[in-house]
Amino acid sequence: MDLHKNENDEVLRLALELRETGPFFKQKKLLETSLNVENPVCIKSSYTPDQLKDLLNLLIKRARIVNFNEVELYFGGDIDNLEHCISPRNELEALYSILEAINKSVSSESCTMKNIKQMLEEEIVDRIQEVGNKFREETRIVGDSSVGKEKGVLDWGVNNGMKTKVDIAYVEGAGRGAIAREDLKVGDIALEIPVSVIISGELLHESDMFPIFEKIDGISEETMLLLWSMKEKHRKESRFKLYFDTLPENFNTGLSFGIDAIMALDGTLLLEEIVQAKEHLRTQYVELFPALSDHHPDIFPSELYTWEQFLWACELWYSNSMKVIFPDGKLRTCLIPVAGFLNHSICPHIMNYGRVDASTNSLRFPLSRPCRSGEQCFLSYGNFSSSHLLTFYGFLPRGNNPYDIIPLDIDIAQDEDSEVGTPTTEWSSHMVRGTWLSKNHRIFHYGLPPPLLDHLRKTKNLVSQSNTPRHEVLETDLNVLEGLSSTFQQMMESLGDENQEDRESACWDVMLAIEFKSLQRRIISSILTSCDSGSEEVQQSADIMESAYRAWLRARKEGLISQHLDTLNRELQMALGTAKWQLEEFERAVCLSYRSNGDDITNTRHREFVSAIEDQISRVETALKESLEVEGKKPFRWVNLDKEECDDLAHFLSGTPGTSQMIKDDCIKGKSSEEVPISIKDISGFIELQERKIPETGHEISYRADHISSNQTVWSSLDRNTLEIVIDIDDKQTNGLTEATPEDKGSKPFIWRSRALERTAKSETTCVTSVAGQIYTFRTSFDANRLFICPFFAPLNLSHVEVL
Repeated sequence: MDLHKNENDEVLRLALELRETGPFFKQKKLLETSLNVENPVCIKSSYTPDQLKDLLNLLIKRARIVNFNEVELYFGGDIDNLEHCISPRNELEALYSILEAINKSVSSESCTMKNIKQMLEEEIVDRIQEVGNKFREETRIVGDSSVGKEKGVLDWGVNNGMKTKVDIAYVEGAGRGAIAREDLKVGDIALEIPVSVIISGELLHESDMFPIFEKIDGISEETMLLLWSMKEKHRKESRFKLYFDTLPENFNTGLSFGIDAIMALDGTLLLEEIVQAKEHLRTQYVELFPALSDHHPDIFPSELYTWEQFLWACELWYSNSMKVIFPDGKLRTCLIPVAGFLNHSICPHIMNYGRVDASTNSLRFPLSRPCRSGEQCFLSYGNFSSSHLLTFYGFLPRGNNPYDIIPLDIDIAQDEDSEVGTPTTEWSSHMVRGTWLSKNHRIFHYGLPPPLLDHLRKTKNLVSQSNTPRHEVLETDLNVLEGLSSTFQQMMESLGDENQEDRESACWDVMLAIEFKSLQRRIISSILTSCDSGSEEVQQSADIMESAYRAWLRARKEGLISQHLDTLNRELQMALGTAKWQLEEFERAVCLSYRSNGDDITNTRHREFVSAIEDQISRVETALKESLEVEGKKPFRWVNLDKEECDDLAHFLSGTPGTSQMIKDDCIKGKSSEEVPISIKDISGFIELQERKIPETGHEISYRADHISSNQTVWSSLDRNTLEIVIDIDDKQTNGLTEATPEDKGSKPFIWRSRALERTAKSETTCVTSVAGQIYTFRTSFDANRLFICPFFAPLNLSHVEVL
């Protein structure tokens, strides 16, 4: 931030630059350009508080982009999402980066600029506090550690130069945690650990194991530290004995899951991941032992280097180690006494740590958001999914984890004669997550990630552009949604039904497995809800048409004046046209989806649904035509939609009123149906009719508007089982939204198989589905090599170990 003076104004220029060498620079730069604001942002001394707040909002949007990680950019990387908090981590990072820039800025001595800086700082801190309050986790202390091992290691740390503003206590649902001794502000140092009490690779040179390690080809420093800790924990004269004494006998991570917990994960990818992880570690252990113990029994006694002790050490380093940059620039894997008591949260107090301060030769843990006295102080372990946290840390995070994704590897099979090439995309991999986290559930968005939808649209040689007819986009979207729905429906069925009785008598590992499986059901259910929205929109249009039809019949029966009758006549035509068009698109998508295969029951139900809606439309259309003929008016016609009309249609389908002022004015002036061209723009007037006083029909019009709102809530509802439109086979005249079981919902035009028995380096779960004659393969990938790149612990490099 630089200070410049003009004739009448002092100007502060605040810039948040993107690093060209940073990840995803191209996508971030493109998104930043769409903000259409100059960089740096100029803050003038003459600005009013409202102007300052507007500029601050622009800065926050830019800061969100700068601090995007891959998942946040994938799901939130469009201009609409920048208006909202993408994730607690991203929001805190964005706000803290602005605050840090303001604090480091050089400003004049004038009172005006000092006041402006103070006001900006206070506003940022207030917003940080709002984020913390929104995602705050309640702390319930069930036991303190004023005496015992925890108190001993805390005193040991202080005696060796450690500074702390936290105590250790037992917290409900979290085991041991760090509790703030006092109110801590943004920037306060909660914990400061001197390098002298950090366990790092430097200690290896003092060990009698090091001469042996030097002779082993390819062994990593992390592996050496792991083997060193297995023996050091038992050494009575160790200067870290108080620390090792506080460590649990069992870490209870996913790597310690028993057979019952493993089987409880049946149907999830996590089952395969944990099995392969344990096999991977077992292979590494066999490469080292008993060879090391046989050749050097005094250094590696066999009783201390059992498989159980090896697994314990792996869990220790996976769950407690941190990557730290030392003053010499080297990145080392370390164990940090006391800091290991800091628990993880999706909205942490401490995010920026991991570099030793050269001036104090210590590792500091500063706060990025305030922490009240008696509140648990949280750390960020990293941007990890619940499956990763369960496997390597042994817990599921509280709240909605924005990094709970299901990765998709999409292959598109091409016929030899196909003209469609491999679609170009900015993303090499795709993913989905719970759609309750999405900010956009409107039509053509559905709460699903834009990169995924765009990629699948491109496979159809269709890119949504301004000159693309909206009905073509919707037709493609229905095909895409049918394919996704089919894939995830089978995944949902593979999870089986939830059994509440299992929770009551379950042990810790089975309980965690059940909770994880419930989370997977919830994520997949939300995706199915979004994919099934197309059919619900068809039902919604039919309901709107039926309501308009009843109001029209009543108006004719009661002999309303011509002006009001014409208005209702026009509204009925619009509702009828929309229902016809949507039903045609839905029916086409269903036929294409079932062209190759599909179960008879589901096909029959969809046919009955389409037939029932067709009968309803035909009845309304016939009555309307007869009325026009009797009154001697011109028959209505259907027209093509221009861009503006398509936009209004999209607003209508998403349950939000359009803004066509012209049609609204025409309605007020009382033009007849013969004078006003039939267009979708009239729908905006239809939705707003609840505000107009039409004799004896107000309650019915109000019902229509309410129904629009309620249906929107139904299809975007996130905390319920998926709903599907079905027809009762015993009563073909009845249709509606009926809760469907996994066996009832959707078709099965694909094969979903879990290659649980194929233990290769890269395992896959494959779904093959045929949509519109094109074969899509959705592959959820598990890469064993990538799995062991833990947050702070590098992979165990044991594949090239040679024991001499």
